[in-house]
Amino acid sequence: MRVLQVIPSLAAGRGGPTNVLFNLVAACAREGITSEVLATRADLSRTEEAEVRERLGSVPLHLGTPVGPARLDFAPTLLPRLIARVRAVDLVHIHTVFTFPVAVAPIVCRALGRPYIVRTVGTLDEACLSSRSTGYKRLLLDLLGRGNLVGADAVQVTSELEAKDVKALVPAARVHLLEVGVTDRGCAPPSSGRGVCVGHLGRLHAIKNIEVLIRALPLLASDATLALAGAGEPGYERSLRALADSLGVGSRVRFLGHLDEEEKQRFFSSCDVLAFPSSHESFGVAIAEAMAAGRAVVVSPHVGTAPAIARAGAGIVAEAAPRAFAAALTTLLDDGTARQEIATAARAHALSHWSWDVIGSATLALYEEILARRGS
Repeated sequence: MRVLQVIPSLAAGRGGPTNVLFNLVAACAREGITSEVLATRADLSRTEEAEVRERLGSVPLHLGTPVGPARLDFAPTLLPRLIARVRAVDLVHIHTVFTFPVAVAPIVCRALGRPYIVRTVGTLDEACLSSRSTGYKRLLLDLLGRGNLVGADAVQVTSELEAKDVKALVPAARVHLLEVGVTDRGCAPPSSGRGVCVGHLGRLHAIKNIEVLIRALPLLASDATLALAGAGEPGYERSLRALADSLGVGSRVRFLGHLDEEEKQRFFSSCDVLAFPSSHESFGVAIAEAMAAGRAVVVSPHVGTAPAIARAGAGIVAEAAPRAFAAALTTLLDDGTARQEIATAARAHALSHWSWDVIGSATLALYEEILARRGS
């Protein structure tokens, strides 16, 4: 089986979708699926491009250079290659909804009669559509997005929360729940003593609601610290630093920037608890990664994995407010035995439900189902 994976960019700064794609391609290869990847060079330096090609190894990579405004990923020279590769494969897996390559790929697939899947990557929730580019996104959704989603053989969502968002916008879409995978990093188990380090991994973006963690910090023990791993919008980071200083906890908050895979492992090992007060999170790859690393988590009810975390006793679900998060964090930091028990449950759940072997097998089943349906 030959599959073309289409994504706007493979730049590390684009966050979770990039890392998911690398792991998905590897998981597909273990299932006997031959992948190709098509993307633009948006936000990708020459050094990063070389690193991307090295990471993909023998997987063919087709890149186009974008022109025009940033974040539109408009790369018209990529279109002939897209048409040629869609003709050559059995199925196309498209990652996210907006910007040039992922908006045009479904049109090409329908014109050439190729089956395709759209993974929405949380881009259709109200919080995302209400961002500062809301006018552009809603226009593109009206002009192309709905047709692309209705015409898809499957619209991949990663949680019931995301499924609800998609069905509200596009009731006719064929929604299919298929989660994404996480890597077993083999981190050392957490200590049984009192904890002091709270961590957060993810883009520095307003939707992550990081202000809640900074406002919760003065309510924790005086030696508690907050480690924020991830890059983001400079203006938002400046506002977070200013907030920490105004609350007198600036020296207790560390901004670590973007972490590579080795740095992530060290980061998880250094944290006692991971906290995610997001105002909306369709799945939460970083949350699943923290769980797989054997760390207890505190999440808001607006996280797609929150119901599973609560059922598995793999963390605490708390309202995204400073006092609620502070109370949950204090419980986990002060009680080392309880923290270890929850961390063990978190790791067991993550690896049994979200390992890449599990997700690779489920992805193959979806591909085969779609091809069989088209064949009939």
